[in-house]
Amino acid sequence: MPQLSLAQPRNSFGRFALGLLVSLGVLFSLLLSAPAASAHDSVESTSPANGAKIASMPEQVSLTLNNTPAAIGSKIEVKDASGTNWASGEVSVLDKVASEQLKPGAPAGQYTVNWRLVSSDGHPIDGSFSFTVTGGSTATSGATLGSAAPVSSPEPQSSTATGGFPWLIVIVAGVAVLVLVALFLVVRRLRKEQ
Repeated sequence: MPQLSLAQPRNSFGRFALGLLVSLGVLFSLLLSAPAASAHDSVESTSPANGAKIASMPEQVSLTLNNTPAAIGSKIEVKDASGTNWASGEVSVLDKVASEQLKPGAPAGQYTVNWRLVSSDGHPIDGSFSFTVTGGSTATSGATLGSAAPVSSPEPQSSTATGGFPWLIVIVAGVAVLVLVALFLVVRRLRKEQ
């Protein structure tokens, strides 16, 4: 029985399979040695603060990040208990602050702010926070946002980086499956030739 080795395949299929295995092995090695992805931007504070009780609805809500987010693709919703969205217009970004204007006439009650911003690295991040309005509708234009709502620290906020899905694990698993399939095909082909 002739001995065949992967180092010196005797036919073109064997050379192709060997080349495929070597290529996949190099790709697999590169993926395993790739440095960890840099951290996405994070929210440092919100206005109103998460869990704050304020006398009247502010004219806008805002989130302050550690880097400047992109305005394109960003969205902020401010919903009351019945699900009505009181956000008005597009998200405005100035330096590290993303803001959303609110419609006038919002009633007293609890509000949930659901936000999705595009991080400075291009990946989307999202989260939510809530606050309660104890008085009447939206503050008059003479009221300032700073006097209407305290600023929060980032601990009570819920935030996730949806771009942080473990793609590296998926890619490595996919490459491993391809290597195993290629190896199986090579071994099967070589056994048929013997």
